[in-house]
Amino acid sequence: MAVSSLLATLSLSAAFTVVSSSPLGLQQDGGLPTDVPYRTNTTETQEIAQLGNCGSAKWQRLAVRDSWGGANFAPSCAEHDTCYATIGKTKEECDNQFRESLRQECESTYNSAWHVVQRTGCLEMANTYHSAVNRFGGDAYRSAQREAQRSNQGDIASASSSRITGFTGKCLDVDSNQNGINGSTMQLWDCLNPGLNQKWIVDGRLIKSAAYPDMCLDADSNSNGANGTRVQLWECTNVANQRWIIEGSLIKPVAYPGMCLDADSNNDGANGTSIQLWECNNGANQRWQIQ
Repeated sequence: MAVSSLLATLSLSAAFTVVSSSPLGLQQDGGLPTDVPYRTNTTETQEIAQLGNCGSAKWQRLAVRDSWGGANFAPSCAEHDTCYATIGKTKEECDNQFRESLRQECESTYNSAWHVVQRTGCLEMANTYHSAVNRFGGDAYRSAQREAQRSNQGDIASASSSRITGFTGKCLDVDSNQNGINGSTMQLWDCLNPGLNQKWIVDGRLIKSAAYPDMCLDADSNSNGANGTRVQLWECTNVANQRWIIEGSLIKPVAYPGMCLDADSNNDGANGTSIQLWECNNGANQRWQIQ
């Protein structure tokens, strides 16, 4: 699941030693139970039988605990997976729900005054799980959203998304070979059907990808809005270089007054023409239609 693919990236190297040490650094002494399965040199069949819910790759699901003491984290992990795969849910919303679910499990399991130590340890582990998904969960979230979008492609494409057409009648297109990662290339391309990577949702000042719903049209801030500034796809953060003003057929970045969304005219509008910022001149390569 999304949780474990992130927890695996935490620098808990000793915790993930796959022999006899306790996953996530939890020791088997101090009153904690020892019946949680750890990775051993079992057969393939035995390993599969041990897989838990808090994991995506098999080795992660064997390494990452579904529980802490008597607290069962498996339902929270499953709910987090479901949230990540729910179209329209934000990553922040899913991660915060995940943290609260884990903490509630700790509080309900260790609700006695005699359980202060166990409850504190459990809550700390809940925070660790949340920290992992919060810091490293972008790819897992986007992957889950993409899968959800694919399964609902027809509905999404016909809902509130639109094409943005420009120079030579071609569509504003996210290079699908890059799978919607941060920095994905924006280009002109022949309009396709259904062409979800050519569909956009105007959400206030944000222009969001229908194919990758947590990603936004973004002017690369490293270039400070100079002529030729690369326009790309980036995780939506609502910063100024992701906010746009639509004035007639011009699309202008809030962060860089006087600049416009521009298709590089050196390529004569051929497939693969790069998208950039350029000083507004009302040229044909700066005029766009949202349809």
